[in-house]
Amino acid sequence: MTDNQEKWIPHIIQACEDLDYGTVTLVIHNGQIVQIERLEKIRFQSQKEENKIQMTSRKQNTQADQTH
Repeated sequence: MTDNQEKWIPHIIQACEDLDYGTVTLVIHNGQIVQIERLEKIRFQSQKEENKIQMTSRKQNTQADQTH
């Protein structure tokens, strides 16, 4: 790895940090990294998914209460 390539490593790590959903893309030109693109997605749950999560959580809490 050349010094020129190594300088990109901190930038790549920074682009990946705190990324819950999305992509980090390296753009290569003539065998060299020339650009880093970060696309972050924010996901929202549908009402149906939220209801399912709440029901699962309640069921787990009820089971935990019964074991104590």
